[in-house]
Amino acid sequence: MQPRLLKHFMNVWPPFAASGIHVAHLADDWSVARVTLRLRRWNRNYVGTGRVEVSCESAPSAVLRQDEA
Repeated sequence: MQPRLLKHFMNVWPPFAASGIHVAHLADDWSVARVTLRLRRWNRNYVGTGRVEVSCESAPSAVLRQDEA
């Protein structure tokens, strides 16, 4: 799978879309993934910041899986 195609699928995947997670960049050689978390009412904690771990758990595993193939 091409990185550009995976980036598109990850951005429209319902769990990511509903959480406000956006894959901004996925390098052609799978070495870099830039993921942002859009701050929404439902992903904000009591301090007013987003839950960063939510946006970071899926992208590295997808990149690593492509690296192994």
